[in-house]
Amino acid sequence: MPSDAKAKRAANKAAKQQAAAIKGGAVASDADAASEASTETAASKRIVQEKQAFFERTGKNAAARKNMNMDISVTDITLYAGEVGGPGSGLELIDRGVLALTFGRNYGMVGRNGVGKSTLLRAIACRFIPVPEMFNVVHVEQECTGDDRTALESVVQADQEREWLLKLEKDLVDEAVEEEEIGITLNEVYERLEQLDSDGAEARAAMILSGLGFDQEMMNKKTNEFSGGWRMRVTLSQ
Repeated sequence: MPSDAKAKRAANKAAKQQAAAIKGGAVASDADAASEASTETAASKRIVQEKQAFFERTGKNAAARKNMNMDISVTDITLYAGEVGGPGSGLELIDRGVLALTFGRNYGMVGRNGVGKSTLLRAIACRFIPVPEMFNVVHVEQECTGDDRTALESVVQADQEREWLLKLEKDLVDEAVEEEEIGITLNEVYERLEQLDSDGAEARAAMILSGLGFDQEMMNKKTNEFSGGWRMRVTLSQ
């Protein structure tokens, strides 16, 4: 249950704080040397974590918007066929183009096969076209494969930041890694999970799937048992 997970997390957090306080009192005599070494170790490890493979919504690396403007405007775009994920020596698709998107509006692209619609979308998704960092860009490919996870599991686990934090929490609680080794404390992990409302992830996923036509039985069905159209809906839910 979500409430049980939250209670367990709170208990672990309190125990960690108490242990840290006791440890801090025990080593007060050589605090300066230990603090300097700890700072150097944490700093070196934090450098490794500067850029995660997923979009970070919480923590020190989360991109913050500089103003209240949520529109997108990118100028001077030049794009060639095959340039994203290919040799980039194909036909010129865009020359000194402008990408202008107004917040709150829905957009669609219409064009013949081969004119570069997919290439443009990939260029936006991988930030070859420099969309502001505060935006999380998700690209759904035309073909969606299934696996042994249920539709609900697939949507919940699509939140890579949450999955990473949960694994980090388990490793720290089990003492498989030390805070000094990874440059992030257990309390930081708990705070970030709270910001993401981690305990409500399954309920949110079920609500999204329900809105796309999934009933309870379908949510618990393996994604490789769905047709291509339903797998696409699962991917859209993510």
